[in-house]
Amino acid sequence: MTRSHRGGDIRVVIVDDDVAQLEPLAQLLRDNDLEVHATSDSGAAVDLVVAVEPAVVILDVHMPEPDGFEVCRRLQESIEPPPAVIFLSGDEDTARLIEGLEVGAIDYVSKGADVRGLVAKVRAIAELASRLRELAVHALQDPLTEVGNRRAFDEEGAAMLAAARRHRRTLSCLAIDLDRFKAVNDRHGHAVGDAVLVAVARRMREVCRESDRMFRVGGEEFVLMAPETSAREARVLGNRLRAAVNSEPVRCEDLKQRALELRVTITVGVADSIVAGDLDELLARADVALYQGKRAGRDRVVLAAGGPAGRDRGVAEAE
Repeated sequence: MTRSHRGGDIRVVIVDDDVAQLEPLAQLLRDNDLEVHATSDSGAAVDLVVAVEPAVVILDVHMPEPDGFEVCRRLQESIEPPPAVIFLSGDEDTARLIEGLEVGAIDYVSKGADVRGLVAKVRAIAELASRLRELAVHALQDPLTEVGNRRAFDEEGAAMLAAARRHRRTLSCLAIDLDRFKAVNDRHGHAVGDAVLVAVARRMREVCRESDRMFRVGGEEFVLMAPETSAREARVLGNRLRAAVNSEPVRCEDLKQRALELRVTITVGVADSIVAGDLDELLARADVALYQGKRAGRDRVVLAAGGPAGRDRGVAEAE
C-alpha cells in the first residue's frame, strides 16, 4: 500500500509494514503541514524515494525483508546524495541503535514519541540536509557560469567513462576553448570577459542534450562529455556549439558603461573513448585536436587522430 498527500513544503517518506501505526503517524505529520508519502511495502521503498525525492525518510526498523537497515543501505548506495534517514523503533537496544547509525541513518525516534518533537526533528533535519546539498552543489559548480567545475569533471567524467566501458558504449569528449579570449580581457577588462564567459556557457548549454555534461576546467576552457556519442556524431554536436556561440554578438557594457557588441568564436577538439586508457588520456587527445584547430585558424571542430574507425591514426580530421 502506497499513499501520498501534498500540502507542505517538506517532503517526507514513511515506510512501515504496520498499517495501524503507519496511517496515524502519516496523518499527524500531514496535520503539521508536511507533504507525506507512505508505504507499507519495504520492497518498494527505494523506488518511492527515487520518485518523490524527499528531504527525510522515516523507516521502521523491524519489517519483513528487506528490513529497515537493508532499505537504508540501498538508499545510500543508489541515491546521490542520499536522503536523511530517521529510524522508527520501539527497540532501545544500544547495539541496534549503533547499527542503524552505521548504515547511514541520522537519528532514531521511538514509536509513540511526542509528534511535536518528531515534527521539529524532521524540519531541523530537512533544513540541515538542504544546506548540505547546497554546499555539495557549490563545491562542484563553477560560480560564474554555473556549469560543473574541474573537480566535478574529474569525478563525474571518470564515472561516465567507467559506465561507458561497463556497458560497451562510446563516450565522446569535446575540449572547447574561446578564441582570442585574452584580447577581450586585455582590451575591455575582466568584467567584460566574465560577461562573455557567462553568455557563451549559456548558449552552449541551450544546444546540449539532456544527457550531456558541461564543465569549465580553466579560464576560458570548457569540456563537454557526450555519452553514447561517436566522434563523428560529436563533431556534429561541436558544430552546433560553434553555431550557437557565433549566432549573434555578445552584448554587454564595459566599466565605463559603454555598450559593446563582441563577436565570439570557439575551437573544439573531439576525442572518443575507444582508444583512451583513462579520463586524463581522453582529455589529452581532445586537447591535441583542439590545438591543431587553433593552429589551423580557429573557429572549427577537429577530430583527434585515430578517433573515427578506419582513418589514418596519424592525421586528425577538421571541419
